[in-house]
Amino acid sequence: MDVLSEENSNEVKEFLSKVRILPIRKADGNLINPTVPNLREGIYPFTKRVFLLNAENSFKIGSSFSRFCGSQRGQLIVKRAGLQPYYLYERRIELHGR
Repeated sequence: MDVLSEENSNEVKEFLSKVRILPIRKADGNLINPTVPNLREGIYPFTKRVFLLNAENSFKIGSSFSRFCGSQRGQLIVKRAGLQPYYLYERRIELHGR
């Protein structure tokens, strides 16, 4: 579990209250904030991608885990942890009446 995402911990709340996220100033003077759209589009330059490498010869638990991480459900868990998911599938539900 991600220790810093423990929302009910007073110690974590105190620590996170001291963290400041600053925008970056471009050469033209405009500021780039680390918002979700800016992170997703690669506009904000300080990002870190996480790669899952699998060295198994067959489809075992490592392959299953990496496949789950890339699934819709796995990416929602990433998002809930406060990180930017790589890709979330658009979910559309259409109801048609008679």
